[in-house]
Amino acid sequence: MNQTHQSACESLKTQYECLSIAISSQKAFLETIERVRRNTEEESIRDQVKKDELRRQQDDFVKKETEINKRYSESVLNLQLARGEKEEAAEHKSKAESIEAKNNETAGQLRAEGECIEVKRKDNEIRCNQLNDRERIVGERETAVQTAQNEFDKKKADIETREAEISRKHSQSETYLKEAKEQKEVAAQLNSDADRIATKNKTDEDRINTLLKREQEIIAKETNAKNDVEQAKLERIEANEAKKTAKADREMIDSLTETAKQAYKDCWPDCLATEKWFPLRQRLLDDATRSGDAALVVAAFYRFCAAKKSVNSSVEICNALQDLGKRLYLWTNHNEVADIGAAFNAASDRVFSIRCASPDKPVEEWMNYQPGLVTVKKVCSWAVSRAEPGGIIRAVSKADVT
Repeated sequence: MNQTHQSACESLKTQYECLSIAISSQKAFLETIERVRRNTEEESIRDQVKKDELRRQQDDFVKKETEINKRYSESVLNLQLARGEKEEAAEHKSKAESIEAKNNETAGQLRAEGECIEVKRKDNEIRCNQLNDRERIVGERETAVQTAQNEFDKKKADIETREAEISRKHSQSETYLKEAKEQKEVAAQLNSDADRIATKNKTDEDRINTLLKREQEIIAKETNAKNDVEQAKLERIEANEAKKTAKADREMIDSLTETAKQAYKDCWPDCLATEKWFPLRQRLLDDATRSGDAALVVAAFYRFCAAKKSVNSSVEICNALQDLGKRLYLWTNHNEVADIGAAFNAASDRVFSIRCASPDKPVEEWMNYQPGLVTVKKVCSWAVSRAEPGGIIRAVSKADVT
């Protein structure tokens, strides 16, 4: 998963570099369009100045009313042609603005990809504002043209009074007419240039559409890469949670194991904790799951081990041994109980000694029996004695026999 994420990141980095190159090309294209638009506007302004000058000269130097009407018609035709050229220029401008709007939309989509694209988008907005200002200036100039047209209409009424002057300045009017024709040819050349620019704009628009498609592919790949990253994060979080859970379970198991080991150790005296006594311990634990007598034997062993840790250990050990003897005779046979008592007597740390009675043997003083009983029929508990200073053995409890 990490290799896939790294590959996706490298692919995105390469695609971002390609996109940066494409944006640089787009910026150069926009600058070219801006220069062409600026040149077109300057040419339009110069044409408008010359046309205004031509109208003023025609007002002053028209020959006769018929000739004036003819030249006026020609001037109107030229003005219509100029307006047509102006409308075509405005249409080209509208197409350029449409392309610029698309570029702005592209910049808006790429804004999230980097601050450099945001700066370029702001530059485009500034250029758009400049175009709007220029459009406003063109509108003001159109208003000025309309005002000049109105003044022209007023001056037409004065043509009859100025007919003499028109004859004198006829030759000069012819010169200006020639200049107007030359300007018309220039306008035709500008129209051809505008067509060439429109063709180039279409080519550039196709390139922009290709870039937009590539951008969509990049966005899709980026989305897939982000999804892979999110999935990897989720899997990593799940793995960490599972690791924590496993660690907690392991710690709990270790704790329970240690507790079980300590409980098992505390359950058996050292003299019965050797390998020799393992079968007896295992049988006792198995029986304890099914028999209450066996469970009480386990509890009695545990009580004995706990009594050895008690502050008043002599009394507790005495009571524990008496209880253990009774429980053992209820659970197992006489011979096995005698072996357990012998193991207690052989222990190196013993403070007490144990004596076990045997069935069919004569009763003795260290036994607790009913009057008149001669031989032992059944043993219910063993006898416990305590060693005191000076080597004196004092009986703590007698063996219980019947």
